[in-house]
Amino acid sequence: MRYGESVRTAGIAISLLLWWGSHPAIGQTGCALPGSNVPCITHDEFAVVEGDILVPLPSGAAKGTRTALVAQAPFAAQPWTGGVIPYAFDPGVANREAARSAMRRWEALVPVQFKERTVETNYVRIRAGSCSSSIGMAGGVQSMYADCPPGAMIHELGHILGLLHEHTRHDAGRWLDIPFARLPFNRVTSWYPMRRAADSGPYDYASIMHYPLIDDLFGHPGVTTIPRGIPTAYDAENGQPSRGDVEALHRFYGSAISVYTVATHPAGLPVLVDGIAYNSPQAFDWAAGTTHTIEAAAQTGEEAVRYTFAHWSDGGGRVHTVAATGDVTLFIANMQVHGQIGAVSEDPARGSVELAGGVIPGFVPRSGEAVLSATPNPGFKFARWVDAEGAVYGANPLRIVVMPGTPSSFRAEFTNEPITVIDSDPAGMPVTVDGIRVQTPFGAAWPAGSEHTVAALVSIESPNGYRQKFSGWSDGVLDPWRKVTSGGESARWTARYTSECRLVVTQGPLIFLRPFLPNDRTPPQVTIDPSSVDGYYPAGSTVRIRFEPKGELHFAGWDGSIVSGEPEIELRLEMPHLIGLDARLPREVWPGTIYDAASGIPWDTRPIAPGQVVKITGTGLGPASGLRAQMLQAGVLPLELGGTQVFFDGTPAPILYSSDGELLVEVPPTAPVGARVQLQVAYQGMSGAPSGPGSVAATAPAIFRAPGSPRFQALAWNEDGSENGSTQPAPPGSLLTVMVNGLGAAPASMQAVSAFAGGYRAEVVSLMMAPGLPDTVQLVAIRLPDWLEGEAHTLAVAVDGNMSASPATVAIRRPALGETGLGASAGGGKR
Repeated sequence: MRYGESVRTAGIAISLLLWWGSHPAIGQTGCALPGSNVPCITHDEFAVVEGDILVPLPSGAAKGTRTALVAQAPFAAQPWTGGVIPYAFDPGVANREAARSAMRRWEALVPVQFKERTVETNYVRIRAGSCSSSIGMAGGVQSMYADCPPGAMIHELGHILGLLHEHTRHDAGRWLDIPFARLPFNRVTSWYPMRRAADSGPYDYASIMHYPLIDDLFGHPGVTTIPRGIPTAYDAENGQPSRGDVEALHRFYGSAISVYTVATHPAGLPVLVDGIAYNSPQAFDWAAGTTHTIEAAAQTGEEAVRYTFAHWSDGGGRVHTVAATGDVTLFIANMQVHGQIGAVSEDPARGSVELAGGVIPGFVPRSGEAVLSATPNPGFKFARWVDAEGAVYGANPLRIVVMPGTPSSFRAEFTNEPITVIDSDPAGMPVTVDGIRVQTPFGAAWPAGSEHTVAALVSIESPNGYRQKFSGWSDGVLDPWRKVTSGGESARWTARYTSECRLVVTQGPLIFLRPFLPNDRTPPQVTIDPSSVDGYYPAGSTVRIRFEPKGELHFAGWDGSIVSGEPEIELRLEMPHLIGLDARLPREVWPGTIYDAASGIPWDTRPIAPGQVVKITGTGLGPASGLRAQMLQAGVLPLELGGTQVFFDGTPAPILYSSDGELLVEVPPTAPVGARVQLQVAYQGMSGAPSGPGSVAATAPAIFRAPGSPRFQALAWNEDGSENGSTQPAPPGSLLTVMVNGLGAAPASMQAVSAFAGGYRAEVVSLMMAPGLPDTVQLVAIRLPDWLEGEAHTLAVAVDGNMSASPATVAIRRPALGETGLGASAGGGKR
């Protein structure tokens, strides 16, 4: 064993001991993932998930609430028989012609026909209401709500035809950077890959089924493309189906695709095919088995916008050869869009400017950050930035996220007069100066002795649970409204704010984060100390949350933004928290409370695999003081631990850990692949009710998360043996070892396992068993791409092509000067 490997293995052994010592957090570290409680908004008799997908509510479920139990996730679609979609309008639908126009658009592109219903039993009921629809032919009467602009109407009819959201494909992590931990709680589920259907065709940023990119909790770019700057094409007003959408539906409805298409995204850019120049997209009638060379432009564009090559949808290099096999008929060159931005000095004699952030001089990738710095000459001071539209900015350096509509030029102004600055802590707050709303810091060269009115906002509250509360001015004035008098020298007045976070404890289980709601109430069994009148606490405050037994229900755990099996928890409020109380009858379990121990994905959302370690939560499951199993001979785990037994359709399961509120068990290696089985827990001879059926698959790969770390941080070790994280990032090109669950009943072979970091393929170097764990839990050592950089990159592992479905991230340090390189994206498939 080489020195680096021995150090890494030693670090792994130590970290594993620490990991087992913190087992209550196993599988879920500060987050919970979707299960039978899929977060949704009910609409009539439906739950709405992923923003616009209708799922029938289970029988007896309450209507009119904001969350509902959804028994079956809507991620598998059936085609309409013969490609014919009967429909009927409700009397209250006003925009019938818009709906018919969208139908005609689809009919012109794919082999389907929409027809007015006569006597058909399977049909679409088109209703008045906010844009949403069911998926494919659901059987019987299904609904679509049609208060939509034209592009959104095409999107909803795409769902009716059977298309799912493009951005929730299994392989989305290769093409999108989705920082789940920073997304607004109510938007997380719109981006989480929860589907059961297979992907088909290349990932398609141009799809009408792809949501537009969104900001994070703090108003910064949240979901971004890999690399940044590739546009998504969804347009609620004018959106049209993409070539990828059309091909996906041709395949779905059994229609052959006779041509090969070479395209760019955005469309209309030049490509070379077999040495001949074309404007994309271009269709070709290639003979079966022939090979062809396709080439994208390295850089192209016009005066205000430039495009650089990002990746081909099949993962090939900028110039590469493709074969006409019929398996892949669409090749898309995804291009990075760069917006023009300029910085000038009003007078070089007063000061100079510098622009950073782009690889092309004067251009910055869309969603990228331009940094404008102004340096005054001796005798002068920086005054302000002024953009092409006259807006004023007081920050220096000024950081601008480049988006469509961002001003393209900024002028730095300097002065040798005294500057009065109205600022805030934190910076960037809105204030009113002499009746005009500006953003801090705001600087002005006011005449000496002039008086001005300044007003700060008392509080600034976001719907995501953050609040800034005014606490006073830097000179001791406590009134947010005040007068300031300009003196003969430069001066600064700063409005100080206290950052606050909201804490809500409500009746659970929540399973997944959802928005804060006006009717959230603290259950009577819960005490929060200290209490708060409005639920807000200063950021960094420590609170204690305690369950006090009342009635027949027993404490089973906390979920939501914090997952714990302890009835009393201490929480430091560094971010808003929405926590659900899970209280149940003894030994009551169901598939939504049985989780993959690595990712926390519940059994009713994703199948489990033979040999996989799963976590079961509840109450009355085992002894009050937890017991950890000792490996028996040949690494075998006991089938009974502390009086607890667990059965999968009557087959006893090996047990790793047993306590009153939590079990860790290994799915029996003989669990029947492809079947649906039930789980049952017995303690001291008393059995609980069967869980209800869940599916078993050959593999269900998942990456373990690091207990106590930020959400989605993978349990991973750097090449030197240190545990990977924001304070100990991995160097580019180094070895990284991750712990993986669900690789199948027998240890996986290295040839069957593949890995992706930041959406790009990473070399799998070795596999080894995790000490003290079942031999189906393996440590996968991968070689990171030597050009990858950044604080948090998505990480995925696949076995025999089955991708890990839960987000996990690893930290990679930014390379030092000269540590750069190039790489190509791995390919993917469509819905």
